[in-house]
Amino acid sequence: MTDKLLVVTYLWDDNKFKFRAKFKYGPQHVVALYQQLKRFLHVPFYFTVVCDEKMLTKMESWTHNYEYDQDINVSSDRDLNRIDTYRIWDDCKDMGRCWRRLRGYSAYEFGHLSRVMFIDLDMLIIDDITPIVKDNQNEPFVIADDSACISSKYNGSFALFTPTPTLHKMWSTFNNNPEACEKLMRTKGYQGSDQAWIRYYLDKTHYPVKTIGLSDGLMSYRWHCLAQGLDPYEQNARIVNFHGPFMPDMPEIQKKHRWTQVYNAYGQRVIREKLPRGHNLISERSHQIAMTPRRLKQCVALIENGGYNEDIAELMGVTMGYVSSFFKKYPELVEARKVRDKK
Repeated sequence: MTDKLLVVTYLWDDNKFKFRAKFKYGPQHVVALYQQLKRFLHVPFYFTVVCDEKMLTKMESWTHNYEYDQDINVSSDRDLNRIDTYRIWDDCKDMGRCWRRLRGYSAYEFGHLSRVMFIDLDMLIIDDITPIVKDNQNEPFVIADDSACISSKYNGSFALFTPTPTLHKMWSTFNNNPEACEKLMRTKGYQGSDQAWIRYYLDKTHYPVKTIGLSDGLMSYRWHCLAQGLDPYEQNARIVNFHGPFMPDMPEIQKKHRWTQVYNAYGQRVIREKLPRGHNLISERSHQIAMTPRRLKQCVALIENGGYNEDIAELMGVTMGYVSSFFKKYPELVEARKVRDKK
């Protein structure tokens, strides 16, 4: 198990969740995230959702009825790329918010002493995130950047780390006296719950922390899309973080931004009409089958390594009828085909 990535997300019903009146998370959001991971994470991984008792019952019903055998993206290894459930602990339960997640950083919690990735249900994956995982495999602790928020630094919606005694102590120190630890953070003016304590403890102990943000392919819907008007596909984004009072499946957001329509809350296509596969993956500012520089590079590599038209269609998320237009427009693809044919 130690050579595989453990991907963890959380699902519990929190009465103190300040945006509870706007939306609630459910098993359907877990399935949507699971489908995005299968499509855009190309390393062997275990997928676990940590639930409270109420959500655990709902999740087990969903996972029991999921037709894995009909899913072509599932690995032949029956333990990989499936939805597993894990009952959440009671530590910090009455504090509300995300304090409960701190115990997840313990080296002993999941019995997994290799690589772990935390990813929230409000993260929308729109392109291959494998480079984020592989490029940071030697970094002890990687977390989403939140420096655009004046009183914040880290965002707990995404973290990639190797459990260590220091991370275990980060949790145990807080768990021994939550009130005192919370007071320490507030005296510093730190905002947030678990992410504020992560900042306080790891910065204080000089633990090596790497933040990833826009230049790494991780965008914030709040700070980049709304505040700056940036477009994920123009920025070559891989993940968009909908932290705060937003979810990508909100009708008003999907109406405004076509690129949010990758999946609805049930893991199905939002648009019911028969459209080319991947139609909703493209930005409203782009042609529906836009070839970005990164996609062009991927197509060239795919062809040179033996790929054919059907492989290009799969990569681009379009029907076969569109593939010929790519070769007419991009001579690089024609040259790549010549390289392939010579091999």
